[in-house]
Formats: sequence, structure tokens, C-alpha cells
Amino acid sequence: MIALVKLNAQENVVKVNPVGLAFGVAQLSYEKALNSNSAAELSLSYASLKANFGSTESKVSGFGGEI
Repeated sequence: MIALVKLNAQENVVKVNPVGLAFGVAQLSYEKALNSNSAAELSLSYASLKANFGSTESKVSGFGGEI
């Protein structure tokens, strides 16, 4: 992950994964410091994969999230 925006000294962070786009994965996360020892994070992702097995082509895609 790469930090895209840092609003205040480690209080709020928005993270994206631009390298993942080359592999069919998009991810966006938001992290908020709760106090000096802990934080909460919300993450959303999407993945899409195509694979060929001989004459058979398979495609898988899905959404995900974390709290």
C-alpha cells in the first residue's frame, strides 16, 4: 500500500494500491487514529482475474471489505 493523503500527523490516512491495478486488483483504505496506541481502518477492494486453461477460459471477480 502507498499512503496517498496524510491529513494530520498520522491521525487520518487514505491509502491506495496503484500497483495492484496492473494485476486486476483495486484497493482503497481509510485509517483513523483512535489514540496514541490504536487505530481503526476501513478497506474496500475489487478483484478481477482471467485465466486460460487450454481451450477453457475462466473469469473470476469479486468485491471485499474489512473493518
